[in-house]
Amino acid sequence: MSEVKLYPGSEKGPNPEDDVENYSRWFVENQPKSIYKEGLNHDYSDIGAKRKYVQMVRDMSENTE
Repeated sequence: MSEVKLYPGSEKGPNPEDDVENYSRWFVENQPKSIYKEGLNHDYSDIGAKRKYVQMVRDMSENTE
């Protein structure tokens, strides 16, 4: 039980429904490490998480004032 943490909320409010993106990130980052086998890289699919690949795009336009 010492590994269990309570969601602290965000600027939008104290409940997970108030800021879904922040809660999702917090939930994955704060999973107890002891529930997984040591040395195993998990992808959180067992808790319903999905991967989202984001492609970075460089802005090559000129900035003139």
